Amino acid sequence: MNRFVFVVLSLVLSARFAAADEFPSPPNTEQGNPSPIARKEDADDHNLPLLVWYGLSSLDNELVAQLVELARQCEWPTTRRLIARRVAEEVETQPVELSWLLRKASTRSIEF
Repeated sequence: MNRFVFVVLSLVLSARFAAADEFPSPPNTEQGNPSPIARKEDADDHNLPLLVWYGLSSLDNELVAQLVELARQCEWPTTRRLIARRVAEEVETQPVELSWLLRKASTRSIEF
């Protein structure tokens, strides 16, 4: 995962848990721990999926492939939908990523 994306996700989750006085150790995706957006228990949070998307939305067009990877891991429908929209915007310059995302969406459950 792109280091910038990991930092954004970690900062958002750190702020959330600090406010709730239940600060867990930060996730480490490089050692096999799941990405913060893979936490199903945060899927219904009103603000967190949009805060994470706000950080991701400024990524360069060259990083669309990494957005697709994040969509694969993501358990937050709002963030996943916004990632899919962003990937679709780049269909003319990066059609492979949209094709991959559509293929994955067709094999997952209806909630995807």
